[in-house]
Amino acid sequence: MYEHKGKKILIRASEEEAARLYYDIARHATTDLGLAKTITAAVFHVDAETPLYAAAVRTRPTVKPVRLADVALVEEPEEEEPEEVKITIIDETYSPEVIATLNRVFGNLARQTDRDTIIVHLPEGLDPADLKDIIVHDPRERLAQRVYDLIERVRPEGFRVARYARVGRDFLYASTEEVFQDHWLDLLFELRGDLDEIEF
Repeated sequence: MYEHKGKKILIRASEEEAARLYYDIARHATTDLGLAKTITAAVFHVDAETPLYAAAVRTRPTVKPVRLADVALVEEPEEEEPEEVKITIIDETYSPEVIATLNRVFGNLARQTDRDTIIVHLPEGLDPADLKDIIVHDPRERLAQRVYDLIERVRPEGFRVARYARVGRDFLYASTEEVFQDHWLDLLFELRGDLDEIEF
């Protein structure tokens, strides 16, 4: 296998020219997806002869999800309207996500009365305190989507039979254009070990 290595990225390929080509693809995709500062190490294995494509990508630790209580004031219902909860957004950064999340969760039971205020008509059995724990922004989900997008952009065309896993901050992926061999999973965990060698 030929290797082409740069800052944070290692490519192993069955052909020397392919190693350089996939390195350029990985480097450009990392920049395009805004992952240059998020990824600490990435190893891509491209074996056209087997055929097998495998990738292991490690990211920096991410921040915790943002709950409704972190960005909005959830008031206790008033006695005359015990099923209605007033929510006032106090961090406008997350305003669109708060509104979208409440609409997605409650549908027409949520109505926006002004720019920063939403009234939620509670379904029966739901406690107002439960609203506080609703996640309105989860950077881990967006990060996972972007990392898998990177892996897919590097993946050779036709390699569609895939297995993937996430172990802590490590994203592991293997694919082939034939029947997937279980012993290829061993390679994935070997690649994960390689991340330790190139992590900055």
